[in-house]
Amino acid sequence: MLLERTLTARTATIDVLLNHDGLVSKYLDPLPSKRAFRAFLKRNAVPSVKPNPAARRGGGVPYYHVASIERILRARCGTEEGGSK
Repeated sequence: MLLERTLTARTATIDVLLNHDGLVSKYLDPLPSKRAFRAFLKRNAVPSVKPNPAARRGGGVPYYHVASIERILRARCGTEEGGSK
């Protein structure tokens, strides 16, 4: 059920994306660490938003554009259906 919500979501947090039933597990095995995946998203310029970007202390957890991540992972794995599982 979480996988369905992740695939139909427009944005998701790193925790949701890296969940064992999430989008990333469909393409990558083993799952990367949060830090490594965040660096991967930054390198690939994946759009992200924060709930309150004007806040003094960071503005909350960033949400990443799911369709962009899926497109990058498909291109990296060279398949439409996912490569590792």
